[in-house]
Amino acid sequence: MAKPSGERPPRVFLDANVIIAGCSFPRWSYEVLSHALKGDFQVVLCPLVIEQVRRHLKKDFPVSAQLRFEKFLDDTGYEKVDNPAPEEIVKHEHQSLPLMPQSGHRQSQDSYWRTVRARAAWPGGAGP
Repeated sequence: MAKPSGERPPRVFLDANVIIAGCSFPRWSYEVLSHALKGDFQVVLCPLVIEQVRRHLKKDFPVSAQLRFEKFLDDTGYEKVDNPAPEEIVKHEHQSLPLMPQSGHRQSQDSYWRTVRARAAWPGGAGP
């Protein structure tokens, strides 16, 4: 999926679950990360997702998965965006966001928004 010269690749925000699975198991999520490394799309991440990935990899996976994640961050040249503002979290909290609109498949983001809201409630927005 190489882009013609001068054309920017699409920007894709990766969920923590995709990154954790991609760093831990050689399955579909791994393929997503492989395409990111090839430059097929520009990875977009916020500090909350990066922290979630680090925390879960450290808690539940071998050091090799943690090292793969850090290398992934170094090698992709990801675009860092701010965490969503608390009012944005509340505004979109109960919405289902389309993953693949052409197939009609939808995924609830309730657990993501609960995590973001809980972390935002902690002093400094850092959360546990």
